[in-house]
Amino acid sequence: MNILLAHIKKDAITVRKLLYVWAAFVGIDLVFGIATHALHISPKELSPQGAAWFMATIFSLLIGIISTLLFQAVVLMLLIVRIIQTDSLIDPDAYWRTRPIARLNLLKEKTLFTGSLAIASALAVFALGVQSNNLDPKFYLPLFLGLVAFAAITKNLSNLILTFLGFTIGAHILSGVALSILRYLVSITGTTQSIFPIHSANAASAGAFAVYTLGFLVIIAHQYLTLQTRRSQILLGLTLFLAAFASNFGCRLYQAAIRSPFLITTQKNRRGSGCPVPRRFFDANN
Repeated sequence: MNILLAHIKKDAITVRKLLYVWAAFVGIDLVFGIATHALHISPKELSPQGAAWFMATIFSLLIGIISTLLFQAVVLMLLIVRIIQTDSLIDPDAYWRTRPIARLNLLKEKTLFTGSLAIASALAVFALGVQSNNLDPKFYLPLFLGLVAFAAITKNLSNLILTFLGFTIGAHILSGVALSILRYLVSITGTTQSIFPIHSANAASAGAFAVYTLGFLVIIAHQYLTLQTRRSQILLGLTLFLAAFASNFGCRLYQAAIRSPFLITTQKNRRGSGCPVPRRFFDANN
């Protein structure tokens, strides 16, 4: 434990400037949040001038919260990447390799440090009561793991950005080709609804989340414990491909099945799918 704490202290000193900036944004967010919650006064209880001032103050505080949250998220991502790449896993001359630091201990230290920062940021966001109907909380876990995975197999930030663009674009192109082939096969074979259920879109979304989470966990553990970057890159590409395929699997196959004359749909089923389907396909089946 002493070794882990000593290594965390070393990393904290290395990234102290970014750490100070991140802590400052978290503090500013909390101050804005406290001020916003403290102004729980109904505008109806105020004069017209007071109500206008009140609404302007609330609006300014909300703008401040949103702006600092965005800056906080950017700084946090830069901080995580810097912490991971401080002890490079792909540089054979990295300083940590000359010290008595086991790979497993290094993995534990990075996980503890970066995980603590991510949890602290999440708690600050939840403390502010910031919610979004379009952003599921489970989105944060694969985002954090993906950032760590990409940082673990790259040397610096620019290399990470290029790797991210290359892998994600390539994975989506390949998954699009695979989905196009499946859509064609479904359209000519008349696959029934029992094989491609109406609610497959929700199952596909859960499947993509599982693929991202498990895949990134495997990549991180593999890279830290084996230092086999090429294999980690292959695993990363496979993870992104499977996740991209799964995320669109339900909707694409449902839409392809809608085109089939063997599948009769109803308005209720079309709405329950959660997938955008051209109305002409519905009209043709009714």
